[in-house]
Amino acid sequence: MKKKAVPKLKKVRANKSSTDDIKRYLGALAEDFQGRVSAIAEQFPSIHRKLDDHTRKLDEHTQMIGQLMVDVQEIKTDLRPHAQ
Repeated sequence: MKKKAVPKLKKVRANKSSTDDIKRYLGALAEDFQGRVSAIAEQFPSIHRKLDDHTRKLDEHTQMIGQLMVDVQEIKTDLRPHAQ
């Protein structure tokens, strides 16, 4: 049996220009990410305000539904034939 020759692995050295390219790319990614986070942060107050408005409206509707339930119960009581 013949032994297969194992190719020698060459060490890959990062040259200075590729290191600089990587740093530039990562810097651009970080800047883009920061911009997106800032955009979300700017929108937060308006979203929070809308959420508060919806919460108030739901509370009002809950109170109205509660009053309607009381009114319907009174009507049902009034419509029942009185015991003789």
